[in-house]
Amino acid sequence: MSRNRTIIYAIYFLFKREGQTLNPAPLRFPNFMLVIIATNIVIIFEKKRLHKKKLLRRFVLTKQTNMTKKEKTNRLNALVGSLSAPSKMPCSGYNIPAQECKIGSILRKIKDSTCSSCYALKGRYLFSNVKDAMYRRFEAIKKNYWVDSMVEQIKLNNKGDKRYFRWHDSGDVQSLEHIDKIVSIAEQLPEVKHWLPTREFKLFEEYINLHGVGKIPSNLTVRYSSHMNDRISNKALNKTYSSMVISSEDKIKEIDTPIKVCPATLPDSNHKCNDCRACWHFKGTIAYLKH
Repeated sequence: MSRNRTIIYAIYFLFKREGQTLNPAPLRFPNFMLVIIATNIVIIFEKKRLHKKKLLRRFVLTKQTNMTKKEKTNRLNALVGSLSAPSKMPCSGYNIPAQECKIGSILRKIKDSTCSSCYALKGRYLFSNVKDAMYRRFEAIKKNYWVDSMVEQIKLNNKGDKRYFRWHDSGDVQSLEHIDKIVSIAEQLPEVKHWLPTREFKLFEEYINLHGVGKIPSNLTVRYSSHMNDRISNKALNKTYSSMVISSEDKIKEIDTPIKVCPATLPDSNHKCNDCRACWHFKGTIAYLKH
């Protein structure tokens, strides 16, 4: 749409709203300002429409076989954002803003909750470029091309041990649709073991009630995280895969439920997963020593 046509439409709808007919008489100053405002609004919506069309075209182009890896990566990054690189992980991840966590936003206001000193609200996660990148990923989740683009992104750019992938080193699932999209991605990548930690118990319970527990593919480990430090919630304990946070090594002795302590969180470790893949495979509760 040309700028001139946009202005004509804006003027037309303005006069139509006022019940006037178009004529060459000069506009009064207030009306002229309304025309300018209306014109800018129309231009903004038109730019958004063209941007969406451009993104869809980029996605179609990622299917071309004659593209270089760099070209394809650049287009995928524009669509869904780049993959994250958690320092201790053996593989890549995908993070979104912790500020948007639903349960987490409530828990971080509660003393001794696992979110009260959230690592994803500190350090490099607060850098403006990091926050901007996470919010671009957050917005991309809602797009209809997100699933297929993420499948391509993980295939192409998952670093390290490509047999594994981590969801949400920052952030959590947002909706039933979000869960369904991650399930679809896991189904399309059966060779990759996906780990999805979550505090959104109710969302997953609703999803399973709607679709059945069999809807969660075997290569997607949904690990339910307890809400309070040094305690395993009953809901988490009843799950095949669960986790908790312990405030000190001394607390390990006080827990009467068999647990596996994450070796990467121990003070004498190099704070890396190394050969451990318990978060993806261990059936039971994993305890992380508080950061």
